[in-house]
Amino acid sequence: MKSFTYLFEELPLVRSGGYSACEVSGLAEIRYDTSGAWSVQRIGFDGFRPRVTAPTLAPSEQPQGRFERARIWLDAGDPIQLLIYDRLEHDWNARVQRQVDDRIFDDGDSDDRRADHAIALRREMT
Repeated sequence: MKSFTYLFEELPLVRSGGYSACEVSGLAEIRYDTSGAWSVQRIGFDGFRPRVTAPTLAPSEQPQGRFERARIWLDAGDPIQLLIYDRLEHDWNARVQRQVDDRIFDDGDSDDRRADHAIALRREMT
């Protein structure tokens, strides 16, 4: 099994009456195999906070920004994690599947014509 980071933008958390709201951007770790089967392993966001101390610079260093950046992974079962997981698995399934298929093709270790044929068929259906 291989994995990659899937970046999502404007993924709606709320849908009602044909309207989408509460759109979020983040990332998901997707695990996949050469048959094209995939699953969401973890979901996260890039977090920011103000730097606590004033940066001190050595003469050769670049100035640091006013904010620290860190990747924040949601706990399994967190309500936001469950909403995003559901959207990726269902509403955005075809989008994620296309990226998985692209990864399989780029991996180049799929000498199996059946895998190539399965990818071509999935693309015809979407």
